[in-house]
Amino acid sequence: MIATEEYPVTVGNRQLMILEVMVSEGNVSFRKVNSLFVPKGLPVKAGVVIPVTMRKDDFKKEFALQKGKQGAAKVVSVQFFGTLGERPLAEITVERAGIAYHINQTIEPVYGVEPGDELWIAYDEVTRDAIIINYESK
Repeated sequence: MIATEEYPVTVGNRQLMILEVMVSEGNVSFRKVNSLFVPKGLPVKAGVVIPVTMRKDDFKKEFALQKGKQGAAKVVSVQFFGTLGERPLAEITVERAGIAYHINQTIEPVYGVEPGDELWIAYDEVTRDAIIINYESK
């Protein structure tokens, strides 16, 4: 875990936290933002190692895209397709320098994503695939 941020939301004696983590498998790793309801009193701080589950295809895609180009993009459209685990699954179209990129991933419920938002993305100019690296500051 790289950094944590607490939010004043509690459910069932659990506090909502945003965690910036380094996801790794073997010698492959990348940074990711993730929200989690953490039991109150559980020591969660930078430097703690926590186990995470991630689909292998998602891991490969995110790792590949994060090695490529990154930059700011504006959200054009958002469609939700249920959830994956406890997180909303969305198909998002963003525009960067007049070019549309497509994001298909779970999103952080704390931030949400709506048309007009700005995101920091990693993207592939050939496939037009992208992933969210950071959300707009609110």
